Amino acid sequence: MRAGPLRFVYRVASSGLAMLLAFAVPAQAMKVTPFKVRLEPSGYQSSQLFAVENDSDRKIAVELNAVTRDLDAEGHETNADASADFSIYPSQVIIEPHSSKSVRVQWNGPAQVAQEKAYRLIAEELPINLDPGKDGTAVRFLVQYRCALYITPPQAKSNVQMTTHVVDGHTLNFTLANSGTAHSLIKNFALELTDSAGKTHELSDPKVLERVNSEVLMPGAERRFSVLMPADAGVDVKDVTFHFAEAF
Repeated sequence: MRAGPLRFVYRVASSGLAMLLAFAVPAQAMKVTPFKVRLEPSGYQSSQLFAVENDSDRKIAVELNAVTRDLDAEGHETNADASADFSIYPSQVIIEPHSSKSVRVQWNGPAQVAQEKAYRLIAEELPINLDPGKDGTAVRFLVQYRCALYITPPQAKSNVQMTTHVVDGHTLNFTLANSGTAHSLIKNFALELTDSAGKTHELSDPKVLERVNSEVLMPGAERRFSVLMPADAGVDVKDVTFHFAEAF
């Protein structure tokens, strides 16, 4: 017999960022696929079927909703309700153990958009005890999935440029701006620094550049970054170039 009331604790899985609580948790009961989706603003590709899976031994209740996704220059994400932009059916489901339910997400916004719009599809386990006889512990870990959802016009593409770079001691501060019409997900980022003598120094260590790799640049937005320069680069940097592999 359980000594006290059942307590629910959330853990979050987010595309582009793993946000798990810093203590051991059991295998997550819920999974949502696909985790990233690009829809068109009109036509048959303006909707997507998602699978919500329950891998646990108990029934779960899940609610789905859409929110906007904005990133500031430091990468902090803010969200606002976007229920008017989408139809989600069904928006609430009860899923039996070791089974799944399909949920359709349909874009309801304008048929033409000038540039890509970014959203999150949030699937959240509800703190409802549907199988009271199966509770062996006083704590239940719930899962919240935050899928990436983009509304992308045809022929949209990113255009990432470095707009500023400033050397502060052995730290390089720089700004990347995306003047294109689609987001850019940065992979395998590398810098090439040129000093006043014309000598070049490459900076491609993933550990040094981990704050840049896997970051998203939204269309019409900019991001600021700071990285440590190679020890032999000194502080006399006159030019900076970069390259990366773009991914979805």
